[in-house]
Amino acid sequence: MKFIDQTSQNLKDIITKELGAKPKSNTVSMSLIDLIAQKNKVIPARQFKIEKSKAFERSQYKLEYQDGLRAIERNLRNGISNGPHQSRGTKTDRMDMMLNDWGFYHLHLTDKIENDGFVKRTGPILFCCFSKDTCYFIDIIPHGRGHHLVWINIELIKALKESWPHIVEPLRFKNVIGLAKSYSLTEKLDLRKNGINSPIEIDGEIFMAPGMGVSTAKTAIRYTHRASGIIRQLKEIVKTCNAQGDFVLDNGIHLSDTLPRKDRYSGRPAILKLRLEDTVLILYEERSGQMLACTDLFCSIVP
Repeated sequence: MKFIDQTSQNLKDIITKELGAKPKSNTVSMSLIDLIAQKNKVIPARQFKIEKSKAFERSQYKLEYQDGLRAIERNLRNGISNGPHQSRGTKTDRMDMMLNDWGFYHLHLTDKIENDGFVKRTGPILFCCFSKDTCYFIDIIPHGRGHHLVWINIELIKALKESWPHIVEPLRFKNVIGLAKSYSLTEKLDLRKNGINSPIEIDGEIFMAPGMGVSTAKTAIRYTHRASGIIRQLKEIVKTCNAQGDFVLDNGIHLSDTLPRKDRYSGRPAILKLRLEDTVLILYEERSGQMLACTDLFCSIVP
């Protein structure tokens, strides 16, 4: 069986559709990173379980903002977008450097929708992070005037470590007993703004950023890894199809056996294509409709 590979053109078309006619980056791989970044700016509208940290449970703001918190929880449990609770910056090209670096989202805590579709802004905001099926409420901390260091607040990492040590332990640098130089929070924030990573020290132990840190382009390193993995997987599958003249699906069935009978007997080639469904990039064969692989562009930081 012969194959026609349309995945490269499909990927270019998807990027153009999602990012506009003139993507910021010149290469497909860099544009794919931009696409992944865009798909991670807004929390996906899918169902999530919720876990709450000890720091969140101790928060003095829980009662005051209970209506907004209930709305956020209801949305998460029912697969409804929490976009209105997020920053207005999600509608712009502005980078969320805390999201890029640490993988933490922040949500405003009212349920009053304003004219632009966002909820009324609040001083205290909820910080959270995600696995593929769970939202972790980390803490509620004030932001805004006088609180600019909240975006680099190490107490959030401590709260994560206190309640879910299994999340933080893989981030710990083994056999490192200290740092040659310690940076203030202001210095750490400046480093992040310039695409430079700084390790996190907690009780004498050294950790990398929960979100894997940022690149010199100020994008999330985990987005680069996801893009590289997608391109590598596509090349490997196309190579396998061309070399074997077939492809074995996850259920053990050969792709050639799923093609319409008229195509099998006429020798018409299989057509490999890509499509994007919400945040999931799907590789499929056009004539049979069979999915060969799929990758979620949503880069949750918890395994």
